[in-house]
Amino acid sequence: MRMLPAGLTEERASVLAEALVMTVVLATMAAFMLKWTLGRNTQVAKTRRSVSGKSLVEACMAAKSTSWQGNIALVVGGTCNIDGYKVDVSVSNGPTNTTKIVTYSVNTD
Repeated sequence: MRMLPAGLTEERASVLAEALVMTVVLATMAAFMLKWTLGRNTQVAKTRRSVSGKSLVEACMAAKSTSWQGNIALVVGGTCNIDGYKVDVSVSNGPTNTTKIVTYSVNTD
């Protein structure tokens, strides 16, 4: 028979051990659920920012292309102010003559 502290029977000791194990299991489950939820919220926020940025760039490029009288392929980008956002767009040639690489930054200043 094991030696237990005074006033602690084997039945109470097993109940305390079970409560401790359940507490650890539930805390671990809660931590993983919180991590999963925050991960989803972070991913949604990144996607929203990406889509918003793309929309601003498309609006800026549309504004730039309407100001060109000639070939629309010659649009080289520039700076636009759209809805209070400063959008800097640059266009460079890609690996082939038909592809273009568009880089942009959106400032809220």
